[in-house]
Amino acid sequence: MMDLVKTLKGNSSRWISLEFPELRQFQWQKGYAAFSVSPQNVSDVAHYIRRQKEHHQSTDFKNELRTLLSNHGVEYNEAYVWG
Repeated sequence: MMDLVKTLKGNSSRWISLEFPELRQFQWQKGYAAFSVSPQNVSDVAHYIRRQKEHHQSTDFKNELRTLLSNHGVEYNEAYVWG
């Protein structure tokens, strides 16, 4: 999984800098998280993606990830999650 994410981040960063020169300073955050979605939840996830910019005006990434992990019973150590 780590190699896949590394390749995805690298290729998408190159594409962004070529297609959108004004975003040459774009950088991915360190680390990643991957989640699967069951078919019956695809429309909810699509809705979330469409309004993600609006959603993140009231909830930052860290709090959202904490909530997601807690809601699904995933144990984690913040020292490893945030580096």
